[in-house]
Amino acid sequence: MPRILLHPDAQSDLAKIKGQSPNVAAKILVTLQEIKADERLVDSLTIHRFGKAGGEKIGVTKWLAHWYAGRALWSLKIWELENMGIRYRVIYYFAPLETFYVLGIVPRSFDYDDDHPLTKRILAAYDAL
Repeated sequence: MPRILLHPDAQSDLAKIKGQSPNVAAKILVTLQEIKADERLVDSLTIHRFGKAGGEKIGVTKWLAHWYAGRALWSLKIWELENMGIRYRVIYYFAPLETFYVLGIVPRSFDYDDDHPLTKRILAAYDAL
């Protein structure tokens, strides 16, 4: 059975989101639970470019800049939130033994910029695993 674990940084991100919008935080958490309960969705977490809008619950992509640098980082979109104009990304790492570590739940506005503090924080969490 796969595990989806929230890194303490991701837990803090979720708490901040909950303070601003409890419904959005709940949707993110419920979606992660639904993924964990659905073998097909779990399998999709390691398929680059999985899930087109309107066809799937989630969209998955590799964080390519860091893949090329040797870090197995992924980004997940929740289409229901995207369709409402609420743009968060769930950044995670897939580790051996079927463990997904959610390292951050971040607004899309950080744009994956290597100099952004959120990117630096996510990379530090990844390197510490």
